[in-house]
Amino acid sequence: QAEQDALKYDNAPGLSATGAVLATVTSPGDVPPAGVTPPSSAVIGTVAWVVEVSPPSPVPMSMCNSATGPHTGAACTVYVAHNYVVLDPTTGTFLIGLFS
Repeated sequence: QAEQDALKYDNAPGLSATGAVLATVTSPGDVPPAGVTPPSSAVIGTVAWVVEVSPPSPVPMSMCNSATGPHTGAACTVYVAHNYVVLDPTTGTFLIGLFS
């Protein structure tokens, strides 16, 4: 069920859920720009489903964050091979998304 729920939130064409694990997740509720510390009230520290969602091949992303805000350019190009959707284990609602 967690894999199906994850695909409701990360639903671009061609993506598939490739695994899920129930884990203790400690992460900022919102990832601020580089150099900015999130307030402690924004931290998620709970048991959650972490679902891996993968495209058929790595996807180029050309955006990065800095203390001055988001920007684009050749130096910012990274290839995303996996997305991770973190879900509340009881309700299936989205908590945070990550990628690698």
